[in-house]
Amino acid sequence: MKAPLSLYFTAVCLLAAPAAFGLNKGNAGPEEVTLKFKLPPPPCSRPKRP
Repeated sequence: MKAPLSLYFTAVCLLAAPAAFGLNKGNAGPEEVTLKFKLPPPPCSRPKRP
């Protein structure tokens, strides 16, 4: 008897779920980030009114 395609799909989803949701919370990056330089504000994208 062949297993239905939905059974294979369910098994793949269950096996791939930890990688897809990124369950490694211990290596999420630094807690504080210090910026070493300050960028100027971006130019205005709207044209000035006359």
